[in-house]
Amino acid sequence: MKLIAPDYYTDFRCIADKCKHNCCIGWEIDIDEYTRSYYEEIISAKPAEIPSSFINRLSEGISYSDDTAYFRLAENERCPFLNKNNLCDIILTLGEDSLCSICTDHPRFRNYFTDRTEVGLGLCCEEAARLILLKPDKTELCVLGDDKEAQTLGDDEQKAIYMRSTVFEIMQDRSIPFEIRLRKMTDYCGITLPQKSHAEWTDIFLSLERLDDKWGELLTKYRDFAPDEFDFTKLESFDACFEQLTVYLAFRYFSDGVLQNTAGKTAAFIALCCNMIRNLFAAIMLSAVSSDLSDMLIEIVRMFSAEVEYSDCNIEQLMSVL
Repeated sequence: MKLIAPDYYTDFRCIADKCKHNCCIGWEIDIDEYTRSYYEEIISAKPAEIPSSFINRLSEGISYSDDTAYFRLAENERCPFLNKNNLCDIILTLGEDSLCSICTDHPRFRNYFTDRTEVGLGLCCEEAARLILLKPDKTELCVLGDDKEAQTLGDDEQKAIYMRSTVFEIMQDRSIPFEIRLRKMTDYCGITLPQKSHAEWTDIFLSLERLDDKWGELLTKYRDFAPDEFDFTKLESFDACFEQLTVYLAFRYFSDGVLQNTAGKTAAFIALCCNMIRNLFAAIMLSAVSSDLSDMLIEIVRMFSAEVEYSDCNIEQLMSVL
């Protein structure tokens, strides 16, 4: 069994208190069974080396619903162990190995095949988004581990990985503008997006489940942007960023789409994501007073990922109109 990841994966480091959008704020934090037992043992045994004040906080900070344990969010939906300096008191008191699996793993995701596990970084994390979007070189997949156990991919899995590698080749052809690459990708997958205006697509996104009101405000502000009136050659200096975005989306979703016989819809979803983000970025460029456009793009992508990628319901709704 191999462990495969994009070549930027091992460069990721959490920036902790320097993060503007802390993943310990506003997100539900479930506690896995192993870590739950560990915390309950501390609460019960009250080890002398652990401050009693922290043990009391641990006891008060955990809630239960049926068989699930989770952290009871405090004021402003903060994790009860996120201190005023935006650092984790569990790490400071018990060590990083004491985190529950969701905290340790975020923002990673995994896809599973017969002969491999593929792992990547989610764009809802601003540091992951910065690492991915601003990568100047083409992204390649690399083998991080291999136990040498012989495993054979099924025919559908081979087809999925082959189609995805072809999508990579198309999207990484830097001899042609990004917009043409995106069209070639959808042609290769045999799909076209439904004919809707930017305002119509925006209304669909506004109808989705929402995590942060700022996302809705952004969509509403630029709902009436007219892509046909914008000179998209002004975005050519950001073609590499959008290439990285598309390759990320293909890595995360494409193979699974082939295996579920929804390759066309997956390709349409990727194209829709890129078009919506490009349109929002173009609209912001028209009114931008700051030269820090890269940070603006990273923030749009981060919000998009948090609002769409991390809601199965929202992805299903988008797929239903493609």
